[in-house]
Amino acid sequence: MNEQIPTETRPRFITWLTPPTFADPEQTRIAGLLHYILLTLFLIAILFSVIYLFNNNTNADPQVVPVLLLALAVSVVYALLWLALRRGYVRLIGFLVVALFYTQAIVLMLNFGSIRVPSAVIFVVTIIISALLFERRGIVVITSINIITLYALYQAELAGLLPPPTALTDPLEISVWISASLTNATVAALLFLANSGIRSFIERIQVQSKELAHRNQELQQFQATLARQIEERTHNAEQARQDAEAAQKAMADQVWQITGQAVLAEVMSGEQDIATLARNVIRQLCLITEAQVGVLYLVEGHRLQLQGSYAYSQRKHLANQFIIGEGLVGQAVLEKQPITLTQIPADYLTIRSGLGESPPGVLLALPFLHENRVVGAIEIGKWTAFTPSEMEFLTAAARSIAIVFNTALARAQIDELLAETRQQAEALQSQEEELRAANEE
Repeated sequence: MNEQIPTETRPRFITWLTPPTFADPEQTRIAGLLHYILLTLFLIAILFSVIYLFNNNTNADPQVVPVLLLALAVSVVYALLWLALRRGYVRLIGFLVVALFYTQAIVLMLNFGSIRVPSAVIFVVTIIISALLFERRGIVVITSINIITLYALYQAELAGLLPPPTALTDPLEISVWISASLTNATVAALLFLANSGIRSFIERIQVQSKELAHRNQELQQFQATLARQIEERTHNAEQARQDAEAAQKAMADQVWQITGQAVLAEVMSGEQDIATLARNVIRQLCLITEAQVGVLYLVEGHRLQLQGSYAYSQRKHLANQFIIGEGLVGQAVLEKQPITLTQIPADYLTIRSGLGESPPGVLLALPFLHENRVVGAIEIGKWTAFTPSEMEFLTAAARSIAIVFNTALARAQIDELLAETRQQAEALQSQEEELRAANEE
């Protein structure tokens, strides 16, 4: 039994009229032949029953009913064989079909009482069917059985064991059996040769099909390998492009930071007073980072004092100096760590433009330290978030700013001390002159 291969969805009527298919091509071929043979025989049996019923009177002829029942029984047998064929019993159904034809031939011979009737051609039909369904060995076996059966019927007819023959003109001689046997043998030989040629052709086709399937498989493997190589090369090219873009971006960021540091260093160069230096530094930081507002504070004791600003207006209800730890920038100075704020109150710090004012989207408070001592802090606001490159730049810039302001504050203290010393010297000189004048008097 072979498992039938399911077909695509189609109407049930069309499905039942279509020959079954199996995994084995040879089984599919045999099943197709048996399908059409059984379907044809079934239709012939039904058609015979209908025609026989219309041409005969069941009341006048008592043999009509048995003949009809026999024809219907034969049609039922064909239908059952047809259903069994669809279940996968291909080889068994093939043997049964040949056996049915063989049995019909014997029944006809016994009915007519002789082998000298045209119905003897059914033996030839069994050979033809066996040639279509089976291998060459099956043809030899069926032909041998037919010749032996014909000889047995011939001997039975000579011995008077068969019913009296009807409608015969040829005398019963050994030549009748020889002629029938030669007919069967000739047909068998021709079919044997044809079967050999057909099977040889089929085998060549199968070999070529296997070679073609093997080549197709190799072609598919080559195509799959080629597709993988193309995919790998595409991936490598894309990876190389991404690496190049990343390297280019990293280089651009590095150039941007170096340029920014150089510009900032130039701005902080030279001797500048604290206020001027603070304004220049916070302005340049905002320009480099594209910030919209910024302020710079310096530590004075325990307080932070605003020293410079960029696009800044005074905070609402707040002074420009406050205690360390107060507010965002005071907390950053206290912790000595940068603090980023993204939810800024509307009245804390605003960015003004020609169309109005609004709070920044991000606010950064960044203290700058010299030798772990807070010198001051900057507070910068932007509408957009600070990028990693900008944060890296501001962190590096804070160290330079701390050194510059530490130097500037030291210089300012020295200037103050020099001014005090000069004032004290002038006061002492004035006192000396007053004492000298008094002594002279």
